[in-house]
Amino acid sequence: MVNNQMLLSLLKVLKKLVCIPSARKGVAPKDGSSKEESPRESGAYEKEIRDYFEGRRKSMKIVATTQTPMGQTVDWIPRESQGTIATPPPKPAPKAGDKVSSATPELAMKNAQKGPEGSVPVLRKNLDGLKFDQPLEVFLNKLRGTRPAAKANGTLSAQAGGVHRYGSSQQAVNCYGGTGGLSYWNPAVQTNGDFSLLQTGMINTQQVEQTAEAGWQVFNALNGDNGSHLFTYYTTNGYASSGNNVGGYDTSVAGWVQYDSTIFPGTVFSPYSALGGSQTAISIQYQLYQGNWWLAVNGTFIGYYPASLYAQNGSTSNTLGDHATAIGWWGEVYDDQTEAGGRTTTDMGSGQFPSGGFGQSAFMNNLTYQSDTNGTQVAYNGANGIVEEDPDMYQIEGEWNSGTSWGSYAWVGGPGAG
Repeated sequence: MVNNQMLLSLLKVLKKLVCIPSARKGVAPKDGSSKEESPRESGAYEKEIRDYFEGRRKSMKIVATTQTPMGQTVDWIPRESQGTIATPPPKPAPKAGDKVSSATPELAMKNAQKGPEGSVPVLRKNLDGLKFDQPLEVFLNKLRGTRPAAKANGTLSAQAGGVHRYGSSQQAVNCYGGTGGLSYWNPAVQTNGDFSLLQTGMINTQQVEQTAEAGWQVFNALNGDNGSHLFTYYTTNGYASSGNNVGGYDTSVAGWVQYDSTIFPGTVFSPYSALGGSQTAISIQYQLYQGNWWLAVNGTFIGYYPASLYAQNGSTSNTLGDHATAIGWWGEVYDDQTEAGGRTTTDMGSGQFPSGGFGQSAFMNNLTYQSDTNGTQVAYNGANGIVEEDPDMYQIEGEWNSGTSWGSYAWVGGPGAG
């Protein structure tokens, strides 16, 4: 005899068999066939992403649109249209190091066009160069796949089989910023979904992992080309989600406040470093100043993340809004694992291991951390936070507080599985 409880259980099973919910459910094809189209095939991802960025653009007060000498489209908005604008810290001094030149940003190049006085540049996303193979939430997030997990002391612990691969250093120390130089290369990437970068990151893990990050990155799936773009990124919630005032890249989400009229997130520089030839770099500095995480590039403060973004339960105490608990300098490759064999040949840095040295290997030099709110810079030491998840692919080799004009520095990079 079937009782009521058994009937309810049977109905639940039948309901699951008839209607299985899925976040990636496709769309029935227009030709009436039974095969279901994927969101990519149906154009759902493309519509979602295009609608999102069109909405972002319409929300801005655009006073001019120009094209850079490198072919990028820039919209210009009044600086004050972003709200009350903070005052930047005192101007830092750029340090490229011996035998290294600063790479030139595209709006500082000959014949570069700028917007009206008082306006600032916002890069218009190159949507026509995208493949639209991911939903918007994934598109906006730097964390794709798995990566080494953060330990309680702020350093990274390696995980086998992760798709984010590192030549990474970190120092666990309470700090308020840091500065250094990143050699500027244009590494080859195997697929449009892979990325390769050099960067710094300010980190706080007291409540949840929070970061303010910056560097250069080759990422076709984000930028629509294979150039090495300046990027900024932040997360308030351990990369759990992205969105306005939550986390994401550049000006793709609300959070970043643009201040400078020449250097902006998404810009490219020239020239690249050359194997066996001239070496160029960009200097990067984060500084927590009067309630904002200011970013300086090549000695100019270009904009900031308000510290209030990082507040938890209405307070910035024990968050990145008050201080960092670690600072890192690293190279990183994301492998989308679509290539045959499962191990990418994407280059990190120059594509050469650290043993190549100057003119061959990528470097990060004059690395410091800011030890107090007065701007005091102390030599960085990342020896206790080294991560080489796949040392046969990518490596890092540091010389901390070297006593040379390069201060604390590291060679970083590798050819991947190539």
